[in-house]
Amino acid sequence: MGCLVRIVAVILAGSRLAVRVAAQATTTAICTTATWTFNQEDVSPCLVAASLQAVCKAGTFSIPALTPGLHYTGPLAGFSNACTCSTVTYSMVAACAACQGGIIDTWTDWETNCTASQISLSSFPLTIPLGTTVPSWAYLDVTTTGAWDATAANNAHNNG
Repeated sequence: MGCLVRIVAVILAGSRLAVRVAAQATTTAICTTATWTFNQEDVSPCLVAASLQAVCKAGTFSIPALTPGLHYTGPLAGFSNACTCSTVTYSMVAACAACQGGIIDTWTDWETNCTASQISLSSFPLTIPLGTTVPSWAYLDVTTTGAWDATAANNAHNNG
């Protein structure tokens, strides 16, 4: 009986941990345009971007709301990692800016403080959190245009 209690306790502790990690990716951003950028579970690109960045931040990351006309910046010097230096994360953050009426930063500006070993093109280098779905358009190559292309992403979205 003691073993059964310990096994149940471990399972419960593990499930609480999973819920806690998922709950720590947050955003205060509200998308008012480009709602096609939401994933198939109807989750905003802002929360998906926070979930991706949380992977490298011990499960905790928050994306604040953006004032229209402003933009999100890439990682600061000394704070870059494989999650923030992925074009998939960049695309999700760019879509987050777009859906709030913000400006989209270029990929070159975004990745300025990333090292070559941290950069992932058209891929996310780590395991995507359970329950997080990244839209296919986030994997488009942003290096050819220099920035996230909302038209190309919308076309990819419409074409499934």
